Amino acid sequence: MRGLEETSMATYPTGSWRAAARSMFLALATGLLLVACGGGGGGDDTPAAPALEGTWRLSLTQSGSTSTGGTVPGSSVPSQQQVAAINTASFAQLLGSSSYQGYTVTLNASTITITGAGTNLAIVVNSLSTSNYRGCGTSCGVGKTVAYDMSVNLTVSGTLNGVVQSGSGAGVVTVTYTRVS
Repeated sequence: MRGLEETSMATYPTGSWRAAARSMFLALATGLLLVACGGGGGGDDTPAAPALEGTWRLSLTQSGSTSTGGTVPGSSVPSQQQVAAINTASFAQLLGSSSYQGYTVTLNASTITITGAGTNLAIVVNSLSTSNYRGCGTSCGVGKTVAYDMSVNLTVSGTLNGVVQSGSGAGVVTVTYTRVS
């Protein structure tokens, strides 16, 4: 599953689980990074660091495969403190609000319940951690990067559009912001 390690597959079709889990993981990681972090001060690893300037490109790397997102202003590149504040509840909240539009989504701490026609799905964010923050210091010119690693463990159970979903997955994504202008 390219970075998501399966620990239980039950009745979920293997190919679908792999594609769905990878897509879900990357989509929610991207959404969380762009919305929840808020950005500001990613250059220096100190609390008083000023917001970065310029335009930065977001990319996510998982098991050697890189997905490039859009560009964001330097003020959206998160500081080390903002990255450290990401937790299972904020990750679950963003996953539920951004990934399942058109369904009824209920959040309870780190559990997301999605309901709708033929759908009664539970996603539990079992754990989430960030590590290895790498700022660009005080010299954050074009080509410089800010990066960190994010580890997530999810459990999925229920039905989505009438298809049984069941499994667990864990993955590590390296989040990189590269200054492009």
